Amino acid sequence: MIGRIQGTLIANTPPRLIIDCHGVGYEVDVPMSTLYQMPSLGQQVTLLTHFVVREDAQQLFGFLKITCKLIGKCRWKEVSCVAGKI
Repeated sequence: MIGRIQGTLIANTPPRLIIDCHGVGYEVDVPMSTLYQMPSLGQQVTLLTHFVVREDAQQLFGFLKITCKLIGKCRWKEVSCVAGKI
């Protein structure tokens, strides 16, 4: 699991950022509340993350605040439970 990422912001194409961490560019999906608070390209950024693995995708979600991360995790659990029953 990836719990936090710190590196240089090299791309900002909503809702996705690319963060360069020691030569590896991580694509991180972020909510608009986090996106609006991002620094300029080339600046350092630190995000709390949640890594989601599904049959069809692997996604890394980033958040500036722990409360946003916890709310996001609750929503993903609800969605996966509903999707599993359909």
